[in-house]
Amino acid sequence: MKQFESFINAIPKLISVIPSTLLLFLGIIGVGIVLGMLLAWVRLKGNTVGNVLVNIYISFIRGTPLLIQILIVYFGLRAIAVNGFGNQNATRWPAALFVFIAYSLNLGAFLCETFRSAYTSVDFGQVEAGMSINMKNSQIFWHIIFPQAARIALPNMSNLLIDDYKALSLAFSIGFIDIMGRGEGLAGLTKGVGAVGIYLAVAALYWLVCKGLDIVFRRVEWGLSKDIRVAQAAVAHQTS
Repeated sequence: MKQFESFINAIPKLISVIPSTLLLFLGIIGVGIVLGMLLAWVRLKGNTVGNVLVNIYISFIRGTPLLIQILIVYFGLRAIAVNGFGNQNATRWPAALFVFIAYSLNLGAFLCETFRSAYTSVDFGQVEAGMSINMKNSQIFWHIIFPQAARIALPNMSNLLIDDYKALSLAFSIGFIDIMGRGEGLAGLTKGVGAVGIYLAVAALYWLVCKGLDIVFRRVEWGLSKDIRVAQAAVAHQTS
């Protein structure tokens, strides 16, 4: 009975932090996508120095725990700001800033390989068909390459993003308050009594948010598939 009561009481308190967490997560997605595209572009260009640097960066991100990366960003940036630039206010910077930076850097590295693989998987026979009917390079990219590459990348990308949202639960280690951070605080107040109910509430809300994200990504995937069919039909009609 105590656990059920803790579960019910925790729900509204946990829900209150979801909007701000999702807003931060959208920012992480935006920066992560841009960074991933830039890194993929460097890989595709084939520049030796650029490739080496990108490979080292990706290898480090993929080969180290996310929690360690969070702590490096958190303590490293504050140390640089305080000791290097004399900015004593850095010790009062919000935890959300460090979470944003750490998770964006992490996500960008993983998306790089997803984007690169998706780009190289596009059927470039359709690109040649577009060129044969005098389509501009920008038209070829946005109407042929981008929709197909995005469609190929989306399943893996959606899994990465959902995993990244769940991984925000690690950010409470530096004081960031998301669902997990708020749950930890509530569990601490109960001194262990009712903690199971609180953590079940945390798990339920993570599951619901991730399920919602999955539905959104499936809708986007369906829309991209529709755009690809339209573009392919248009190119086929003009080349016939």
